[in-house]
Amino acid sequence: MDIVMLKFLILGGIFVLTCVSSLVPQIFISSLRTTIDPDKKTIYTRVIGLLNCFAAGVFLSTALLELLPEVSSSLEKVLHYTLFPVAEFSIAFGFLLVLIIENIAIACNEEGMDTLSTIERLNVRTSDLEREVLQDDDPMIQRIPNLPELVEQKPVPSLRALFLLLALSIHSIFEGLAVGLESDFHSTLRVFFAVLIHKTVIGFSIGLNLLQSEMKLLTVILLSVIFALTTPLGIVFGIYLDNFYHDEQMLVLNGILQGIACGTFLYVTCFEVLPKELDKGRDRLLKILSILIGFSLMCGAIFMHCHSEC
Repeated sequence: MDIVMLKFLILGGIFVLTCVSSLVPQIFISSLRTTIDPDKKTIYTRVIGLLNCFAAGVFLSTALLELLPEVSSSLEKVLHYTLFPVAEFSIAFGFLLVLIIENIAIACNEEGMDTLSTIERLNVRTSDLEREVLQDDDPMIQRIPNLPELVEQKPVPSLRALFLLLALSIHSIFEGLAVGLESDFHSTLRVFFAVLIHKTVIGFSIGLNLLQSEMKLLTVILLSVIFALTTPLGIVFGIYLDNFYHDEQMLVLNGILQGIACGTFLYVTCFEVLPKELDKGRDRLLKILSILIGFSLMCGAIFMHCHSEC
């Protein structure tokens, strides 16, 4: 079989499996989310907490053991003449970028909540005055509806899932480049199986975050498909950019984008997921175990990926 044909078969396999793994949380967990049974609600809360910690371990391992070394390696090859820590700066930039954007969104939401609180206070005063003047049993008088019932409180869209999706998409494109640039048939197969395991774990984790983002099902499916397309897109780029990938400009672009993605991972994992889950206090030891399982699983996938490239 021609190696280019093999790469296109790999492209299709990665796309299908990533789509399936991203939608697994929607298929098997979303039914618990909408139940009115209190016991099932409790099960849903505990399962989501443990899976969140599993995903946090996956993201932490990806950031520290995969992205960080890739950033340093890419930038050191071409920026050896400067003492400025470009790799660390790009990671810090990604971290601060997410911090700033998220807090701007929170600030805008708080202004909306302040407006709603003012409306509620006015409504309470209206209701008090209404009780003093009107009789509840007067059929000729219709009570004024509560204003909070007329004002729909809409939650701020969760940016966490979108940030993770963007960071993972950037990383996945360059991961696909590694497959597309392989010139040996057997080494291509080894890299393919390593990437496949990696993408399955990552796909499940991002699907879990999309499940909790309160997006519409169609939007979640669309984002899952877009994410599944990133590695195949990288493979296609790798096939056509084989002669240019090792150019200095390409290495700098690779390092900076992966650094921003790494900073995004660190922020979301350490400031969003872990504090939220561990502060609840329930199932603390199980959550720690879930973090370790997620971290260890990604360590194994990264080890296989690195070994396959040797």
